[in-house]
Formats: sequence, structure tokens, C-alpha cells
Amino acid sequence: MHWSVLVERLELSVPTLQNRSEPARLTISPGKLSGHAVRIATELNLHQSYAKAIRGALEHIEGARLWYFLYVCDHHFSIAYGRPPVIHADGAIVAHERFLQLPGISQADFRLHSQVAIFIILTRMYHIFGPDIEQMLKENEIDLLQEFNMSLDNWRTRWESQLSETALPIIVPVTDKTFSAPNPYISNYPAKGVLLHYHFAKLQLNSLTLRGFQELNSQDLSAARREYANLAISSAISILRLVVGEPDIRNGLVGVPLYLHTMITYAAVFLLKVQQKWKSLRLGTDSILIRDLVEQIINLLKSVKAGERHLTYHIANGLSRMLDRSSGDVRNLSVSDSIGNAGAGNGVPMYDIDYAPFGMFGESMDIFDEHYFPLGFFDVTAISGFEPCQH
Repeated sequence: MHWSVLVERLELSVPTLQNRSEPARLTISPGKLSGHAVRIATELNLHQSYAKAIRGALEHIEGARLWYFLYVCDHHFSIAYGRPPVIHADGAIVAHERFLQLPGISQADFRLHSQVAIFIILTRMYHIFGPDIEQMLKENEIDLLQEFNMSLDNWRTRWESQLSETALPIIVPVTDKTFSAPNPYISNYPAKGVLLHYHFAKLQLNSLTLRGFQELNSQDLSAARREYANLAISSAISILRLVVGEPDIRNGLVGVPLYLHTMITYAAVFLLKVQQKWKSLRLGTDSILIRDLVEQIINLLKSVKAGERHLTYHIANGLSRMLDRSSGDVRNLSVSDSIGNAGAGNGVPMYDIDYAPFGMFGESMDIFDEHYFPLGFFDVTAISGFEPCQH
């Protein structure tokens, strides 16, 4: 009932959703639509459903489940659109795994709560490191990255085994209901999705070492900052490799949430930015590998079977133009040059990133707006040095 009421209220609040007979262009961004959904959910008191369900009012389990779903959606869009999340970590969020002890819980709930768990970590990161994309992390703040890296490692251990193909059957207390993974309709995507989200989070976290960093002398980069920057590079490479190499992920690109498209794009852009802007920092990059992976991602996104307005096509076209603009001498660079031999970076031209290709839906959907391309808080690509082209 809660789901149908929420959808009905959303349709009433957004005019373009009311007339289903016409393919009207959506004039409200998905991020704002998510905010509407959260507001309506609070009016329906869904934020109180968890407490009632835990106290034994099992008719509120569905409402609590929907609240967790909205929490995940809210945090997906907060990263994609560079805004703070609306739903905060109250008792229902912090103690979310207690919900998994209630009767009637399915493997889908475990998949959902794996997302809740990782966004709790990412939200803590947001509050500690702040949203200012030009604020460089101090050296004593770099030390905090180890704690978050350990939290993400523990998250992966906890949920990858829980959702893996070889996971033991789950017995839910009270009902003794048994079910196992994976779901036959989604194959082993959940466990591989855990790995993908793990690399997403690792990239977001460790790329902060380069946020606001404008020095181009490798000697100004401390050993700790360099270590975490290379972790970010490794995570970005792992993301692209996983996307192009895993059939379960490749085949699901059309239907995945916007957050996944955002992070795949960010991984590609981050690698291009590191190679172009911070070449003289002598980080662990391989220009030939980076170009090859980005080209594979472009080809993959162009090959998906979807409507011509699907996001994957716009991302592919945008990355293609970006890669063309940065191609100058890339094909002639040796691997030794790209990982920072003496004199690396000297005389290498700097290329402006053309952000215009990512303005997919005009002002109605500015996820790749030049001011926080493609992420807000985690955007190290928006730092001065690459002047965006004007729309």
C-alpha cells in the first residue's frame, strides 16, 4: 500500500508524470524527484515505520523497507548531483541490520541493506572532509583516509560473502524461512555489484588526496598523499576493467541506477584528468592502458540496446569528444613516460576538457554540469586548471 500511495502522490506533485499517454519530456531532474519522494514519505510517516516494526507491529515492515529504499536513492542522487543527502543517519539507519532479523525478509532486503551500509560510510566521509571542492586536504587529514579504507574493506568482506553465489543459505529468525543467493533472474550480479561499489567508494575516498591540489611539482607530494592517490587510480582502473570484463555488469548497464553511470563516467574522467593535468606528479598511471580502457568503455556504452535518449549514449559521446581533445601525443607516449621518468610532463600540452557533450537534457538534468563534473563533493576534476568549454 505504501508504494502505491507514494507513487500516486508523486504523480500529483509533478505535472509531467500525470499524462501517461504522451511521451512528455520530464521537466524535473531525478534528483529533485527523489527529494519530492522523501518529503511525501515523511508526510506518510514512513520514517517511523522501522521503530514500529521492531516493536512488533509487522504491518509496518513494508513502510520501513520503502524508507530504506528512499535512503539509498537519496544518497545515489546526492553524489550524482553534488548536494547533501536529505535523509540523515538516525536510529533506523544506524541500526539498519536489526531490520534483517524481522520475519518475511528476503535476499532483496540484504541487497538493499548492503547499499545502506556503504552509504553510511560515505556520509561520514562527507561530514568529515566537507563539500568544498577547492579545499585541499591537510597532511593530518590524510591520515584519516586509512580508517575509511579499513571500513570499506570490512564492508566488502561482510557483504560480498553474504551476496555471493556460494553464500550459505540464510535462515531468518522467527520464521526459520530459508533462502539462498543468487536470484535466478539477476545471476551473480549482487556479489559483483558489491565489488563494483567497493571500488566506487575507494575512488571517491582516495581521490580526495588530489582535491584542491594545484602544485605540479612531484616533490611537493608527500609519500602518504601519493600512496592514496595511487589507490584512487587503481580503483578507477578496476572499475573500468570490471565493467568491460564482467558479463553480469555489462548486460545490466541499461537498467542500473544513475549513480552507477555517474561513477563509471567519473572513473574514466578521473584517469584522463590525472594523465593530463597531474602528469608531472609522476603518479602510477599508464597512458596507453588508460586510453585503451576508456575506448572500451565508450564502445560498450555505444553498443547497449536502448532508446537514443538513454544516458549511456550521451556519456559515450561525451567521453569520445573528451578523449579526442586529449589525444594529442597520447599514442606516442611510452609507458615509462606515463609513470613518471625524469622529465616526464615537461612540454606536454594541457588540454581543456569539453564539458558541453554531457549536457544531456539541457537545464532539466545538469548531472554533468561543469561546476561539479561529474560529482559534487568528490569532484577532483573540477579544480581550476581545466577551463570548461562554454555551452
